[in-house]
Amino acid sequence: MPKHPQYHNNNNEKKSASSQNSENASDSKRKTKILVLQGNRQTGELLLGRMNKLTRKLRETHEFVAPDAPFPCPIFDEDDASQLMKTWWNRDGDVYHGLEDSVELIRSVWEENCSSKKDGGFEGMIGFSQGARLIQLLCQLQHRGAMIHNGKNGQLFPGLKYVIIAGGYDSPLPPNLSSLMAGNCGDNDKIRSTLCDIPSLHVMGSKDEMIPPSRSREVLAYFTNPVVHEHSGGHCLPMKAADVSKMISFITENSVDGNNAGSDNGKAVSMELPRSQKVPLPDEAHEQDQIDEVEALNAIYPDQIHMRSNVQCNPDDEEGSNRYAHPITYDINLSPETEELWPPHELRLSIKYPPLYPDVSPIVSLGHSMNVFEFPSVVEQSCLEAIRSSAQDE
Repeated sequence: MPKHPQYHNNNNEKKSASSQNSENASDSKRKTKILVLQGNRQTGELLLGRMNKLTRKLRETHEFVAPDAPFPCPIFDEDDASQLMKTWWNRDGDVYHGLEDSVELIRSVWEENCSSKKDGGFEGMIGFSQGARLIQLLCQLQHRGAMIHNGKNGQLFPGLKYVIIAGGYDSPLPPNLSSLMAGNCGDNDKIRSTLCDIPSLHVMGSKDEMIPPSRSREVLAYFTNPVVHEHSGGHCLPMKAADVSKMISFITENSVDGNNAGSDNGKAVSMELPRSQKVPLPDEAHEQDQIDEVEALNAIYPDQIHMRSNVQCNPDDEEGSNRYAHPITYDINLSPETEELWPPHELRLSIKYPPLYPDVSPIVSLGHSMNVFEFPSVVEQSCLEAIRSSAQDE
C-alpha cells in the first residue's frame, strides 16, 4: 500500500491524502464530502467519471473523493488493459487477502479529509460492486466497534451518516474481518446476527447478469430499514434521471447540509449532523409543539406509528412524561383504501422534524423493498411530490 494513497475528486484533480490539508485554506465555502469506492478492475477516477451526472447535480454542496484501490489486478498477458486497474483484495476462498490494508487506506483518507476544522469532512459513502461489498464490511466494522489505530470513540469513520450500495452482494464473511474488531466483538456469527443502523440505499439492476437483484437483496438483511432502488439496467451505477433523482433524494434526506444538497431552491431542511458535531435542537416552543403532535399521533394511531428516534421515560417527571431525542423521527405504515392501484408490498412514510417544525415542512421519504416493476421510480417520485406539496400547503 502506498504511504500516501492517491485519490481523485470531482474537481478533476488527483491528490494524495497527505496534501489535502495543505490546500488553500481560504476557500470561502468548504463542501461536505462523499467517499466513492470503485469496483474490481477499475480505478477511482474511472468510476468517478461515470458518475458525472450525479456529481454535477451536487457540485455546489458536495465533493466526491475516490481513492484508488491499493492492489494491482492480476495481469494475464502484456496487452491486458487491466494492468492499470486496481482491486481492494485478492480473494482465496473466503479469505480476502489485503482487506486490512484496504481498510487502513480508507480510514487514512477519511481521517485526513476530516482533520481540518475548516473542512466539511465526510458524511457518506458510495460503493459499486466490490466497493459495495467493502462498504458492507465497513458498516459492520463501524457498527460493532473497530480497533484500528486512531479510530475515535470506537468509531472507525466519525460522522458517517449514510451509505449507497450499488451492485452489492453477500458472501460468507471473511475470517480476517475479525482481526479488525475490538475486544470480543470479533466473532463473525455475532457480526452476521447484528443489524447495522446506518441509513442505506441499495441500488440494483433488473438486468444485472453478474450480480442479479436476488443476490443484492441478500445484503438488506444486515441493515435496519434499508431503502431499495431497482433500475432497469445491468451491472452499473445508473445515471438516468430517475436514478440520479433517487440518490440525490436519499443523500439530501440524510445529509449534514440537507438544506442545499441537489436543490436549486434550497427549500429542504437540514437533517442530522455528524456525531462529532452538535445536533441542532428546537427551541422550547417548537420542541413542545413537536412532542404534542407526535404523542397525539401515537395515541390515535398506535399500530401505525413506529418511532425511529430514541424515546425515554423522563425520570424527573412524576407524571411519567417522555423525553425525546431530536430530531424526532418516525415511520407511518401506509395502507390503501382500495387495493386496485396500491403497490403489492409494504409501504411506509418516514417523517423527520427539523428544528423549526411546525413553522417549516417536515422532511419526508418513502420506505419500501419493492423493485422498479412493482413500484416504478416515477410513481414513487410523484407520490413524494404530492406529499411534500400537501405538507407545504398545511
